[in-house]
Amino acid sequence: SAQLFSYASFVYSASLTPTLASVAPSRGSTDGGTAITLNGAFPDSLAGNLSVTLGATPCSDATLVNASTITCTSSNPTAGNASLPKPRGPQAVRVLFAGLGYAATPQQLQLINTSLPANASTPSPLNSATGGSSAATYEYMDLWSRRTTWGGGDPPVEGDMVLVPSGTTVLLDVSPPLLSALVLEGDLLFDDTAQEEIHLQVRQLRLLGGPLQQQA
Repeated sequence: SAQLFSYASFVYSASLTPTLASVAPSRGSTDGGTAITLNGAFPDSLAGNLSVTLGATPCSDATLVNASTITCTSSNPTAGNASLPKPRGPQAVRVLFAGLGYAATPQQLQLINTSLPANASTPSPLNSATGGSSAATYEYMDLWSRRTTWGGGDPPVEGDMVLVPSGTTVLLDVSPPLLSALVLEGDLLFDDTAQEEIHLQVRQLRLLGGPLQQQA
């Protein structure tokens, strides 16, 4: 028998669309526990119905503080399974509102506004399957100053030989003492947000695949 289908079109309103604009800080320890602030435009009516992910890792205790701020605490991406690879590079930050979809980014809204005719209708960017843009990112790193980076022991002392293994990114957030040798299979990055200038002193340096670079 014949069936009747009805169709509906949807037009988004930028003023009603949750938007994620920035994330601070944009990097933190792989041990987790970093307090993160997300800034944007978030309707108060969505409080209590949201979750935040940093790449594939949940950001715990996500809270809508006000119409422009969400806070959460980073989790350890390998918690419960140390054999999992650590995330490398910037991870897309996504805000999911239950029953609605992901918050959009200003870049997505601008793209839609500039590419569609004035009378066009389009599904809300909240329903985007990509879950946002890479414009808002968070990067997991092992901090040189943290004991967890060194298996629970103290950071290297003068005369030590240090290996940064492949698959590991270490953020040099303090100036270490003079090292006997430093071997980089992974990545070593200088912290450009440190209050004081960071110095690295080493007698022998070997680069075996990993870069040694200052953050831009």
